[in-house]
Amino acid sequence: MKITPYVFVEGCAEALDYYMNIFGGKVTFKQKADDSDKLLHARIDFNENYSLYFSDIMQKVDFGDNCTISFEFDREEDIKEAYKKLEKDSEIRMELQETFWGATFALLKDKYNVVWQLNYEHKK
Repeated sequence: MKITPYVFVEGCAEALDYYMNIFGGKVTFKQKADDSDKLLHARIDFNENYSLYFSDIMQKVDFGDNCTISFEFDREEDIKEAYKKLEKDSEIRMELQETFWGATFALLKDKYNVVWQLNYEHKK
């Protein structure tokens, strides 16, 4: 089984470029909505195990904080780079910092109203 987050945003095509610039990955699928420039479905693959799905908002959406996307990094320099790129257009809820649970962590709400938990577990 595989669980994949599905993110709904205004301006999906722009959001794909925005997130690839921050997290890397590759757009592996795009499907336009009928008679529209909006994207009905798009996918960024980061590797064979991890993807994010995206869509333009097609109907009313209530934004909330009941769901976040946690991005686990393999290298400390990668979390620092992603944080630096995200912080420009985001509401910072917790600055990038060392935590009591042995990780480097940050919490941000980006310009598309997506809440990100960035985490790098320090090697023991």
